[in-house]
Amino acid sequence: MHEPLDRMLKNKKEDFPFMFCWANENWTRRWDGQENEILIRQNYSEKDTTEHMEFLCKTVFNDERYIKIEGAPVFIIYKASIIPDVQKFINSGNRIAKEHNFPSIYFLCMDNFITQDASTLGFQGSVHFQPDHRYLKKVQENFFGRILNKLRIKSSFLIKNHYQLYSDYVSRVLKYDFTISRNIFHGITPGWDNSPRVKKGALILDNSDPEIFRSWLKHIIAIELNRERDEKFIFINAWNEWAEGNHLEPCKRWGTEFLKVIKEEFG
Repeated sequence: MHEPLDRMLKNKKEDFPFMFCWANENWTRRWDGQENEILIRQNYSEKDTTEHMEFLCKTVFNDERYIKIEGAPVFIIYKASIIPDVQKFINSGNRIAKEHNFPSIYFLCMDNFITQDASTLGFQGSVHFQPDHRYLKKVQENFFGRILNKLRIKSSFLIKNHYQLYSDYVSRVLKYDFTISRNIFHGITPGWDNSPRVKKGALILDNSDPEIFRSWLKHIIAIELNRERDEKFIFINAWNEWAEGNHLEPCKRWGTEFLKVIKEEFG
């Protein structure tokens, strides 16, 4: 699990900026839908927090490539709501950071998994993780499909899973803003389909397309450019999550088209 991190930190020839997001969940058999089977439990304690922040400050944050805002390393917490007393966690992190000559840590969290503005929890802001369940509108099975499924004659894919067109999802994202944090960095995804690894309850954003992706990317770039703040980030989910149909890496269907869109729009 540590090997990609260790290799990157040791290989200074990989000269690109990076930041970390901590997936602070229990490690379960989610790849095949068995979320209740815990392989490694994520526990929280003051000792764990101290060791965690010490490790990051000594090993990661001090890397010259690590992204910082006014000297403060940017660190994202995936699910802030499951950390007991998250404000205490943030205060401890900032204290330890100062001991290592950082002004603080620029803490961010995912907007999707909190119920109040991130700043009220002690964060500097939040990230809009995509896809976001707040924008989902499930395609419903027709009457005969529901009857056949009820009688167990023919299982319904639409009832078992959450299916919709990528274009419909993007149109709602462009129309509505369901985020709750004032200081938010936008996210985007080139697609989503985790049905290969989820037996029931998969989310499928079908027929993703580079040009639809472009319209979404243009939208959030324009928002970021109009922000008064100096720091501007857009988070793309993801580079290579193949098991969730969510990748920028070249594929047989689209080749490098998604990467070309990003290059052109940021060019």
